[in-house]
Amino acid sequence: MNQSSSGILFLLSVSVGVAMIGLGIIWPLIPVYAVELGAGGFLVGLIIASFNVSRTLFNPFAGRLSDRWGRKKFIVTSTR
Repeated sequence: MNQSSSGILFLLSVSVGVAMIGLGIIWPLIPVYAVELGAGGFLVGLIIASFNVSRTLFNPFAGRLSDRWGRKKFIVTSTR
């Protein structure tokens, strides 16, 4: 692996790590809010599991489409 590939891999790893830290901060708060809104433990687990399953299923397709159509369109669309 050359220097530029190592740098890209490092930046990608840092980006994923920051995203995971963000989710790690949010996940403990979701049950608190869900219980205040009347959800039980099973429903909270179902919400978290469905997020992770859908992300696992759709990330490869979204990645291919963003490579084909351009990442900027995906970023702009997801922030609206």
